[in-house]
Amino acid sequence: MEDDITAIASLHICSWQAAYKGIVPNELLDSRDIDASIRSWRSTLSSYPENLVVAQSGNGMLVGFCCSGPVVDSVRNGNFEFEIYGLHVDPSHYRQGIGSALLANSFSRMNGLGLAKAIVWTLEDLVRSRHFYEKNGGKLVNTGVWNVAGYNLNEVAYGWQGQHAA
Repeated sequence: MEDDITAIASLHICSWQAAYKGIVPNELLDSRDIDASIRSWRSTLSSYPENLVVAQSGNGMLVGFCCSGPVVDSVRNGNFEFEIYGLHVDPSHYRQGIGSALLANSFSRMNGLGLAKAIVWTLEDLVRSRHFYEKNGGKLVNTGVWNVAGYNLNEVAYGWQGQHAA
């Protein structure tokens, strides 16, 4: 399990640094710390192990993950019941269907829980992310501001309703 947590934390940081470069201030990207990330993922997996699904290559290497589950913040997420908290794919494995498979798995889990409305938040300037969610049927449903480490970053939310086949 510890190797999995380290791999997840490392992929999370790598994904952030690749996808958010030029969008998120460099100081924030450079401050990502593997030890803090491992502690955070250890806590998340301890409390909500069912919320994480990983994708592995044929040789067992972690190439992506999706953390999703029932909405925690109903004020922020309105009438949506299920949230994609984070979906990350190793940049060397982009455009291979990994993200779509992880998203479809989340929708399947959501439907299995008897829920029908999903939401995901992404940064407004993350064109690749926004295109991915639109390609997979997401509709723009909200905007907001994410305050992270003293930085205010514009974000958008995509939503899905009903049965899904991403």
